[in-house]
Amino acid sequence: GGVAGGLTSSFTTLKVLKPETKMKVLGLSPLKLSKIGRVITNMQNSDFKFTDEEVDMVVKALYVTQKDDDFKEAFDMLDTKLNQFAQGGLKAEQFKLVLPLVGEKIEEEKIDAMFAEVDSDGSGVIELSEFQDLMMRMNPVEESSGFSPSSLPGAGLVSGGFSAMGE
Repeated sequence: GGVAGGLTSSFTTLKVLKPETKMKVLGLSPLKLSKIGRVITNMQNSDFKFTDEEVDMVVKALYVTQKDDDFKEAFDMLDTKLNQFAQGGLKAEQFKLVLPLVGEKIEEEKIDAMFAEVDSDGSGVIELSEFQDLMMRMNPVEESSGFSPSSLPGAGLVSGGFSAMGE
């Protein structure tokens, strides 16, 4: 079990992703990988019946490309699903449902304060730009220089064959 077991289950989990997304994901830090594993598992187990393509869309936007058009595609899809096919942004109750789908573990009592902070225009709804802003803060782009996950204790176990892939 332990780290290796966790990685094995991540690999099994990742098979829903498109090959090009998977290649890029494998180059990310163990922390991001575990979040991506949560995204996939939570989306697959949710009542919203996400397809593999929709799972890929979210992982790609949040963790791989972080491009505006990918964010828009993922946000529109989540918005549509959570609003029973009527888009209009995420209200507080949908925001609570979205957080685990995007890999975040936030305590219930902190979610309302977070919603108020993210809802910068005070509309009571999280729009695309506010969602993207939040996701970029929660998943900052990993720079190849500077901080390296291999400096974490125990990271040697994980980083072995990882960094060569996806470079």
